[in-house]
Amino acid sequence: MIKKTSLFIFFTQIIFSFYANAQTKTEIKQYLISIIKLGGSVITNKEKKFGSTRYDTIITICKEISEFLSKHPHHRIIVVTGGGGLAHAIAKEYDLKTKLDSENMDDIWKCHDSVKELNSLIVEMLNLSGVPAFPIHPSSCTVCCNKKIKTMDIDIISQLLDNNVVPVLHGDIVLDTKQCMCILSGDQIVAYLGTTLCVDRIGLASIEDGILDETGTVIPEINQKNFDLVKKHIGGSSCKSDVTGGMLKKVEELLGAQKPKLSCIFNGAKKGCVTQFLMGEPIGTTIVNTVSTYS
Repeated sequence: MIKKTSLFIFFTQIIFSFYANAQTKTEIKQYLISIIKLGGSVITNKEKKFGSTRYDTIITICKEISEFLSKHPHHRIIVVTGGGGLAHAIAKEYDLKTKLDSENMDDIWKCHDSVKELNSLIVEMLNLSGVPAFPIHPSSCTVCCNKKIKTMDIDIISQLLDNNVVPVLHGDIVLDTKQCMCILSGDQIVAYLGTTLCVDRIGLASIEDGILDETGTVIPEINQKNFDLVKKHIGGSSCKSDVTGGMLKKVEELLGAQKPKLSCIFNGAKKGCVTQFLMGEPIGTTIVNTVSTYS
């Protein structure tokens, strides 16, 4: 009888311990995640040959992120930065879309260094605004296969989020199993993280108010049902040096993401728009990867 009682107590303790640990893990993960992509056209002037940094816009965005996080402690944010005018100009000048191999390493390094420098600036401005932020360089944790992400170490990102630190990634040049290396856009990174992490919402901060129709009016929603109808209105990038596909590629990446169900493209250069997005308020063009009501 004593042995049976001891066994019962033993198994009860194991079950209770497992339940308690599960509860602790659930509590740790009880936060909402938003991904915000700061497009190169927002944080730099891509119209200039080698770009120029929009410091005022960057400072404003970082302050808005800081104010939001201070009022919403159960939220976490992942920031992804675009390549900016300098990186795209270098990539085009040295034809890095087609010449990515060991013989071209000097030019590859120049391109990587430019995106890393811009990324470092965003990290610095976030920290100065009171937001703990840390850089993650995709070139060190990502492998592609035929220009699509094959593996990315998301444990690094999860660990930073658990410790209330904002991971800051960027478009980059990464290893590719089919062609040595490839250009990995920030848009693809955003879509990949949206699928692999429990992301609440994705926002692409552009220089435009959203996707515009033929009259210049913002299209409120794009989904799988109406994509073919509105596709003709979605152009590439207005910047001639852009090597990652522009607005159309952004929409295609978001439509291909499995999570979250809703994403949006909005004007990140306008004061208050980043806050509006983080608050979950309607803004710009909503991208829905399941059929909704708008057609």
